[in-house]
Amino acid sequence: MSARGRAKGEAQSGGPEQSSPPSLPAPDVKKFQQSVADLSVQIKDKENQRKRLTTGGQNVVQLNGELTRVTSELAEIGHLKSSTTAEVRGVEEQIKQLGPENSSKKEEANKVLVGLRYKTPERIEEALRKLRQQQMSRQFSENEEKRLQSEIDTLENSKDELREFLKTKAEIEEMIQKLGQLRERRNSLYRRSRELRTREGEAKDRQSQLRRQLAEARDKKKGLQKQQDTLTEEIDGLYKARQRLRDDFKKYQSEYLTANSRQETEERERESVRRGEERKERRKRQ
Repeated sequence: MSARGRAKGEAQSGGPEQSSPPSLPAPDVKKFQQSVADLSVQIKDKENQRKRLTTGGQNVVQLNGELTRVTSELAEIGHLKSSTTAEVRGVEEQIKQLGPENSSKKEEANKVLVGLRYKTPERIEEALRKLRQQQMSRQFSENEEKRLQSEIDTLENSKDELREFLKTKAEIEEMIQKLGQLRERRNSLYRRSRELRTREGEAKDRQSQLRRQLAEARDKKKGLQKQQDTLTEEIDGLYKARQRLRDDFKKYQSEYLTANSRQETEERERESVRRGEERKERRKRQ
């Protein structure tokens, strides 16, 4: 067909078909990605703020744990004070009982000691040996013999008295030693009691301090909780906004692709009709 024939055909058919512009502009992927990135940065920033607030509230847990420990320490100190006081009473009772008993034995020993001529068994035996030697080596009158025998009998009896005295003396020394140990133990218990009172006073001061700090920390935590709640709401809103942005972009992208596909189909159909018209024109001219 000549150029003139084509021009005539185009004139009759209304001229060549022009491609229609798409009904929807193409999705702006770069803008979408930047918007998502901006929202993600905001979310991360606010989550970090919330995390810092949560860390600040942990002070309540630490103070509460310390208060529990100090309270347990006070209970233990109270138990130790009670047991120490009970032991002091027991020791003082023993001292109270041993004191008079020791004095009585001292008095008894002193009485025996006054009647003793010789204070050791060796001295008594030495005196007896000399008296018996005199008795055997010399002749005495009847009165002298009686006197000598009486002295020997007295010394023999004094041996029993001395044994009793030495026994009592040993008991007295044992009592003195025991009393010394008891007094030493009592003094040790007094020191422990003073130390426990000091520890108790310090622990009570620490307990009062912790209670004040805990009350302040709880008030502060309430304020932090309000800030956390506000941040949580803002974070939830940002998550929802980001999800809406993704959903809207996906929806628009789907609509764009559908519209673009429909437009391409319509253009193909128009092109097919145009070519059909051209073929008809060519047949007519032949």
